[in-house]
Amino acid sequence: ERFIFDAPGAFVISNVGEVTLVEHGSNEILTSIRTEFTSSSLLSIRMNEHAKMNGHKVIAYLVDKQTICIKDINSQATTIINHETRVYATSQSKVHLLSDCGYAQWVPGSDVVVAQRNNIMCVWYNLSVPDEVVTREICGEIEGIERTSGRTEVIVDTESSLSSYLLVEELIEFSLAIDDDDHLKALSILRQMELTPQTEAMW
Repeated sequence: ERFIFDAPGAFVISNVGEVTLVEHGSNEILTSIRTEFTSSSLLSIRMNEHAKMNGHKVIAYLVDKQTICIKDINSQATTIINHETRVYATSQSKVHLLSDCGYAQWVPGSDVVVAQRNNIMCVWYNLSVPDEVVTREICGEIEGIERTSGRTEVIVDTESSLSSYLLVEELIEFSLAIDDDDHLKALSILRQMELTPQTEAMW
């Protein structure tokens, strides 16, 4: 068995391809999943991050090297999305976003997802429109995401040094405003942004 204590809101227990979550302050098992990929860069947990999302518990993980799965522990919400194909709904509680994935994490405190496939960084600023993924070619492997003082950077290890790639803070703030049901703030953010196909879809 292997124990991970730095996951937000929960303890993680890994044992022979099975990962078990136990919420902080509880002795009950929150959920269990099957995955061999338990690195901190491939296992992402969100627990009650906003006041209006109390009780919201989600885990993202790799089933295999081809598939990211996002599991809503409470609602068992059902959508399957394959990056190579069209979106369709099923009765299973998984979201498939990307094949050949080597990294997948949420931007801290938001519903924005960053992933890497080979030398391409993929960013989903709005998971409700999963086909609208922002891609960028990078040199190296994503090491993490840093978000401080209104600035969000993806840190990339290029072997010889570390480099960073800025994300669009307005789109992250928009995601947060939607999470908090603050529609006036979301509207204000959109009005300040340049009209693009992506921002037009957000109206």
